[in-house]
Amino acid sequence: MKVVDEFSHKGGKQFIKNNFPEELNEIYQVISKVNLNSYKIKVSREKTMPGKMLYSPIELNKAFKREFESLG
Repeated sequence: MKVVDEFSHKGGKQFIKNNFPEELNEIYQVISKVNLNSYKIKVSREKTMPGKMLYSPIELNKAFKREFESLG
């Protein structure tokens, strides 16, 4: 997965970048390690897009948790 856009409220990203650069780098490392295509496993039941494959938020959260835990 890659970061394509960011939103920083009231300069929050700059604050984190200045005060917690190592943690910010860890976040980017974890994002780059997660293979997004592996988690497109949920089948839509909405009438506007029946049968369309969607990303499973539960499985994505588990993947992020595993990667963060592997970093300690």
